[in-house]
Amino acid sequence: MLDVRGLNQFYGGSHTLWDVDLAVKAGSRTCLMGRNGMGKTTLLRAVMGLVATRSGEIRYDGRDLGKVPAEARAGLRIGYVPQGREIFSQLSVEENLRIGIYARADKARFADVIDRIYAIFPVLKQMSRRRGGDLSGGQQQQLAIGRALVLDPQLLILDEPCEGIQPNIVHEIGDLILRLNQEHGLTVLLVEQKLPFARRVASEFRIIDKGRMVAGGEIAALSDELIRAHLTV
Repeated sequence: MLDVRGLNQFYGGSHTLWDVDLAVKAGSRTCLMGRNGMGKTTLLRAVMGLVATRSGEIRYDGRDLGKVPAEARAGLRIGYVPQGREIFSQLSVEENLRIGIYARADKARFADVIDRIYAIFPVLKQMSRRRGGDLSGGQQQQLAIGRALVLDPQLLILDEPCEGIQPNIVHEIGDLILRLNQEHGLTVLLVEQKLPFARRVASEFRIIDKGRMVAGGEIAALSDELIRAHLTV
């Protein structure tokens, strides 16, 4: 589904991604792992067209994303939940969700779409008129995921969905990812540093270290040796 090959990215004179290859199979739940500052978020932002790349190729369902503007990628049914959530704090919950409807290729009725989102996240229905900035961290994360799901994505990209979230919401987010994948066939690519969450939710892992992809495989192959070498601080 998503195929990254030979990707190189620079911030000024700093080489941040080095010949990165990443294949995300349709129907998989792939966790991108690594210490802070190793290039995980940069790679996701490159996929979404939010940072420029120097060389390499990013293909999605066989289509060259390098030829697709960043603002058009959501219309290809790619949902993205960035690190820090980036909801619109001054807009209501419902207004935040409504923004996503305009990127849908099928122009579905918002009333039909929002009923599905509220069924997944009942707390958002209860707080539909409350400003996004007034929600708790966990509620904001649910709103950010709900906004991405409004797109009816085939691929959902999540950047550290558990960051700053209370444990009960972390568990709910894990349940949701598994349910969307297993019952609806949603492909998931996530960055996550919490090992218990990654082992519970992911079907596959990839490790990036100093901008290079250094290991990967089925999640059961994530050994203590790999953790010590590339993940332990």
